[in-house]
Amino acid sequence: MAFRPFRILQVVTLIAAVVLFSASTPPTSSVTVPTTVGATATDSWSGTAPAGTNPTSDCAGIPGAFVDEHVVTINVGSGTYSTVNAVFTFQINWTYASAAAQTSDLILTVIDPTGKEVDSSDGGDPQETVAATNLAAGDYRVRVCGYVNSTPQSYNATLEVKTSSNATPAPVILANANKKWGSPVKVTPANGYGYEPSFIVDNFGNAFATAHKENAFLALSLDPNSPTATRSMSWAWLSADNGQTWIDPPGLTPLSLEQHEVGDEGDMVADDAGHIYYADTYAGDITLTRWTTKGLGQVIFDFTRPTLPTPEADDRPWITAHGDGHVFYFSNTASKAYNGGRYTVHASYDGGLTWDIAGISLPDSGWCRPAADHRPGSLLLYAVCTNDNGKLYSYVSTDDGHSWSRYDIGAYNDGDDTQSYPSVQVGPDGTVYAIYVDSDDLSPHTDSTGATTMIPNTNRIYLFKSKDQGKTWTRQEITPVRGHYQYAWLAVSPDGRRLGMGVYFRSNNTADFPWYVAAVSWPSNGTPDAKQFVSLDAAHPVSAAANLEAPGDYMGSYFFPDGKLGVIWTRNTRLVATGVRDIYFTKQR
Repeated sequence: MAFRPFRILQVVTLIAAVVLFSASTPPTSSVTVPTTVGATATDSWSGTAPAGTNPTSDCAGIPGAFVDEHVVTINVGSGTYSTVNAVFTFQINWTYASAAAQTSDLILTVIDPTGKEVDSSDGGDPQETVAATNLAAGDYRVRVCGYVNSTPQSYNATLEVKTSSNATPAPVILANANKKWGSPVKVTPANGYGYEPSFIVDNFGNAFATAHKENAFLALSLDPNSPTATRSMSWAWLSADNGQTWIDPPGLTPLSLEQHEVGDEGDMVADDAGHIYYADTYAGDITLTRWTTKGLGQVIFDFTRPTLPTPEADDRPWITAHGDGHVFYFSNTASKAYNGGRYTVHASYDGGLTWDIAGISLPDSGWCRPAADHRPGSLLLYAVCTNDNGKLYSYVSTDDGHSWSRYDIGAYNDGDDTQSYPSVQVGPDGTVYAIYVDSDDLSPHTDSTGATTMIPNTNRIYLFKSKDQGKTWTRQEITPVRGHYQYAWLAVSPDGRRLGMGVYFRSNNTADFPWYVAAVSWPSNGTPDAKQFVSLDAAHPVSAAANLEAPGDYMGSYFFPDGKLGVIWTRNTRLVATGVRDIYFTKQR
């Protein structure tokens, strides 16, 4: 609805009248927060963003001549938020001036009465959305500026306020990833589906990724990047351009016959001498493949071993390495029946050519994730594990995997049936970081078979830190916003100054909110900024609201040498099904 000078617009009875002023001052309106649970108040206006100034992030500091500004007075009755929660959703929409060119791109920024930025959205096209909960009373400046628009661009704006009961926290709607993140890139090739991705980046910036092939194609999947156009091993990809394009890594022969070694799910790691190791399990055993990198895009195939004849059954494998050729395969038996723990560590000190086949068991280990200290000459190795019964452990080797000691980290809620792997990384100064998703807010859910599981409504993310080689740990809550999280994955920047996290997120575990992929990075001595915790692909949920859990068993995040975070994830391409999944990637700019 367009504004006219000195004309009063009538809106729903829950909203105060909108009063307009002359063009010499910003147009203004007001909205009153409803005091009734479940009520909605709305406001709308139109404007024109001047020709773009190409800002880097938001409109907050742009001169007024290049910004269209609207002031909204928010009225909040005394005690309103003690009886209701309110979600404020500011949104702008525009139509391209030229459908053929489609060059217009706007930015939306909301500033509170104190001059502090509430949030900014610059990742949508042709729509931007800023959402916040329980805003204080006062005058808010809604600023619209151009990122790419060589001529003025008209737009329509709306403000919607929804209330919910105090017993149910107001839903959190994440901001879109702005132009500080790249557009999502599809990693799985045409007609080649998969899930459970992870990736690593070497010192040159080569990114290596792997993922589980879709279950229907375990024996043989289409792979147009392969010389035979098919593959049997798990997905393996290489990118030398910051994740913009992904290809199969080089093979032993022009036919890359090693791609037809059977594999279900794999893991990758780099040592400090440029070797990339890829362990790929097929339940009975694993295959091991190694490449050597000499520079960006300079990747040489070394060898592949079709079997590592370990005595235990092999499930989801983990692998870590450091130094020159010191590599450690963490065999997962999927139960504690073998040697009293899920995991057994097998070591190789000659780059994966020969192995300790018997291995060393990690007693009482549940779900684990390993990491290595990469400082020159370091002999330190770590695994952070659950014990399937409410305890978190660190397993530490100070002698390069020849022996292991166990230490207590803390406890977690074992009643959560979605409990998963911890994630662990070692900083360049030797500090050990681990994160774990825990919940104290569970509800029972009964599936079609009559089985009941306890699923989080919301949960929390905790960061654990050790500066004494994994013996003692501090705990810090780093939950960016209230919501339901699953499969958080930790990353440490090459200089150790920043931490990063990719994670699946939904506002809460109800049929109202689908799953999205989200990410944040923050100073290693601080906590995540809720404003920087963004949805990486707000236009595409990764899983439907009806699904109690996020897709696959995990996802991945890793820093590149330039200090920018990359994230890889699974998306249910058909939201109503879980049998057609694709892998996507994006990186901070």
